[in-house]
Amino acid sequence: MPVVALVLAGGAGTRMGRPKQFLDLLGLPALLYALRAFEECPEVARIYAVGDGSRVKNLSREAGFSKFAGCALPGEARSLSTKNGLGLLSHEPPETIVLVHDGSRCLLTPELVGRVVEAALSDGVDGVVPAVPVSDTIKVAEEGAVKETLDRTRLHAVQTRRPSPRGLARGVRRLGGLFARRHRRRLARRGVGRARRPRPGREDQHQAHRARRPDLRRGDPRRPERVARGGPELSFRVGLGVDVHAFSEAGTGRKLILGGVEIPYDRGLVGHSDADVLAHAVTDALLGAAGLEDIGHYFPDTDERFKDADSIRLLREVRAIVGDGWEVANVDAVVVCERPKIRDHRAAMRENLAGALGVEPALVGVRGTTSERLGFTGRGEGIAAQAVCLLESR
Repeated sequence: MPVVALVLAGGAGTRMGRPKQFLDLLGLPALLYALRAFEECPEVARIYAVGDGSRVKNLSREAGFSKFAGCALPGEARSLSTKNGLGLLSHEPPETIVLVHDGSRCLLTPELVGRVVEAALSDGVDGVVPAVPVSDTIKVAEEGAVKETLDRTRLHAVQTRRPSPRGLARGVRRLGGLFARRHRRRLARRGVGRARRPRPGREDQHQAHRARRPDLRRGDPRRPERVARGGPELSFRVGLGVDVHAFSEAGTGRKLILGGVEIPYDRGLVGHSDADVLAHAVTDALLGAAGLEDIGHYFPDTDERFKDADSIRLLREVRAIVGDGWEVANVDAVVVCERPKIRDHRAAMRENLAGALGVEPALVGVRGTTSERLGFTGRGEGIAAQAVCLLESR
């Protein structure tokens, strides 16, 4: 019996102010994680979607998904979007199991999809919905007075919509009044419209609701793939990096490099390497978070190998030293100087630093400030930088 996924990704995000399915999670849109769960589930043959066709298609192509089969336009309501999505499936067999999922619910896992499919294939089951037992005490109240306390052993919190072994037929009958006639005719020609009415669900179907209880320690929204891996408890480490370099004399030809970007200025910074004060602060923050020695230990100014060295390259080497056991969660850095202004170069700096760290630029912050003409930076004698790095265990 074929299994296909129908991912609803056409919501406008009215309450949030922007579409939830495209919110950035670790540099990737939330929708990608939902699509990936179906892509990596062996029971699912094809993935259909409802939403911005070109955007969803490009997202699937860039991710290398092989199961993406088409996208329909969204409707004004969820039911209409589901209708449009089912219209894509007219060529699928009548007995196809259709997994309908909200694309903004991105913590779905391939394992959960597989359990839902397994339950849907059980004899006598007309539909399956993943759920978790309710742990709260639930009371029924009227006009502010408690009337009844419900038995929570019989209650489940539903997590998502349900598939059906008679997916296409059920969709036609349940949404029949909403379907455009042309879609009903197309499905009816396949024999779908003549399918018998599904049986009502049984009491023991609740036993098929085998979604795991959410693990809030693993439910970090920045790391949805950790939930999919079911990995160990999260561990975080924070490091602080500070660096200072003096300006060279004007006319020496020394280049000013910040974050791997050459900044137009009449003076550079004095140092054994390229004196990239920003990259050095980030490097020390990374080393500090990992509990390692400072940058001078690995790249001493007495070693000619590092004379005028590219500090972005050194940062990349330090990232390798830290190893695969730690993942960079985010970096934030501040450059302190009166001149030059770095505003127009921040994006390029973030790109360079992110590339060396192996993360998306969205996880690297670079800002500039002054010391209000106080101290050596205020007198224009040099530049200081500070950085904070957060590491997360893999």
